[in-house]
Order: sequence, then C-alpha cells, then structure tokens
Amino acid sequence: MPTSNIYRAAGALGARRRWQPGSSEEELLADLQAARDEHLLDQVEERAPELTPAQVDRLRRIFSGAQ
Repeated sequence: MPTSNIYRAAGALGARRRWQPGSSEEELLADLQAARDEHLLDQVEERAPELTPAQVDRLRRIFSGAQ
C-alpha cells in the first residue's frame, strides 16, 4: 500500500504535468523516487526479523556501497 508521501509526490508531479507542461520535472521525479525508496526500506525493516543471515549480509553490502 503506497504511503501518503508517495501519494503527495505523485500528486505534485501530476499537477506540474497538468498545469506546467514542458517544465522541468527532475526534482519532482526525484521526490517520488525517494518516497518509493523510503517505503521499500520500511517494508524491508518490517521483515528484518525474518531475514536469513545471508540476506542481512547482502543488504549490508548493498547499503554500504560494496558489491
């Protein structure tokens, strides 16, 4: 279920597209992606107790920037 932040960011993007067509959307697209990423992180955090040690290690590598 999308969060209120996702709805807000998507609404702002939709309004910009509707009322200011052709204007820069980069900042609004970044805000929408950040809201989606935050939602995804919340979901991972909720499931954290269920993760295997290998999955936890993989997440550590992803978030530390190491591949």
